Amino acid sequence: MKKEELLKNITSFINAENPLAIKEAENLIQVFTAIYEKEIQEFNNKSEEDIEANNIVSPAENELNKEILKTIKKCLEENYVYYNMKLII
Repeated sequence: MKKEELLKNITSFINAENPLAIKEAENLIQVFTAIYEKEIQEFNNKSEEDIEANNIVSPAENELNKEILKTIKKCLEENYVYYNMKLII
């Protein structure tokens, strides 16, 4: 699943009241978390030279990731979705 699609789908679950919709939001958050953690791990394994030579942006500074994290936070606040976000927020 592409991150743009994740963002769109997570956004659609803000203010959801249906338990199935909330469960789906939790699943999408888990998918993003797995992708994000993998990106961070790959970034951390790159050398400084590689990062500079290829203008690689940290996953934490990636604009799409920042927007998804902001949306997840709003979804968590609005829906009382339970998910352990310590690692990414």
